[in-house]
Amino acid sequence: MTSWTTPRPGGGEPPAARGPLTASPLDPLPPRMVPPPPPPIGRTLPLTARVLVAVVLVLGNPWAYPVLFEWVSDLPDSEGLAGLVTGLGEMTVFALRWPHWDPRIAEPRMLGYALAQNLRTLLFVLVTVWLLRRLATGAPPRRAYRVLAVFAAPLVGAAVAAVGVTALLVMVDNLHVYGYRDDPSRVVRDMLAGGLHAGFVLGGLLAWVQARWPDPVGTDVSAIDRR
Repeated sequence: MTSWTTPRPGGGEPPAARGPLTASPLDPLPPRMVPPPPPPIGRTLPLTARVLVAVVLVLGNPWAYPVLFEWVSDLPDSEGLAGLVTGLGEMTVFALRWPHWDPRIAEPRMLGYALAQNLRTLLFVLVTVWLLRRLATGAPPRRAYRVLAVFAAPLVGAAVAAVGVTALLVMVDNLHVYGYRDDPSRVVRDMLAGGLHAGFVLGGLLAWVQARWPDPVGTDVSAIDRR
């Protein structure tokens, strides 16, 4: 017996039922990779760079620099353990006040010296902050490697600043402002040694800051939130 169905308008066949796979097809694409939100404005510098700038502004200004110099000069000579501690403290203070700056020029004959010191400090801060920022925004290495890199950043900045300013003074023949007119090699040696000394002490300080308060992973631009 033939079953009769009500014909559709236009004479077409009724649509077939949709299967479960057709009703809800599978998505062949992987989850989207959403980058983290950009860091807030005003916090683009890592903590280590902000500590470095604060040290230069506080300990290297023309008002704190002579106070530190007199304080170190007035330290009594000691022997034994007390002498060792006093010597380490004196070396640390000398290193922290190495990147000093002074916009005032007391005597015209000291113009070359003042400009050289200010240029040295400016170059040191710019190079070191640039390196610290690159470390903070680059691919996150292992924690120990990042601490070592932070320690090396002030060393590189101090070496670049000392070599650059020393070369400038040699080219303009202005070494006599340091009081070593008869021994220019001593000027070069003292400036390079002072820069490496300051970079070593400041590098240790910034490495301790990095190890104590590491940068959060969310600040790395290469970090990706995979959902």
